[in-house]
Amino acid sequence: ASNCPRDVVEDCLDTAGLLQHFAHVIVPEKQVRPKPHPDVYLSAAAACGAEPVDCLAVEDSLCGIRSAVRAGLRVLGVGPGPDRESLAMADHWVRSLEDRALLVWARSRALSGVLR
Repeated sequence: ASNCPRDVVEDCLDTAGLLQHFAHVIVPEKQVRPKPHPDVYLSAAAACGAEPVDCLAVEDSLCGIRSAVRAGLRVLGVGPGPDRESLAMADHWVRSLEDRALLVWARSRALSGVLR
């Protein structure tokens, strides 16, 4: 689920060697409005056959966080120095996806049944 154009998302995922791991790429087009509307995330959850409450958005922007929260997803914020609003809305915040605290947080959430 991204606000970027489809070709940009698919090219980036392909360059990173990740495109083959995605069954769906959801971007604003046709009836799907861009973030901060919840449409991108709601469409992504539906395409995966999941309820939004069972999904986790990984976001680095206030716009994206607002979109995910409005869609009913949990949010992992990523990046240095989040603003207060972003920090307040995210379920957890890390400076980088390489942050070891992320694994501890994810394991604790999985063990408690919050993340499946």
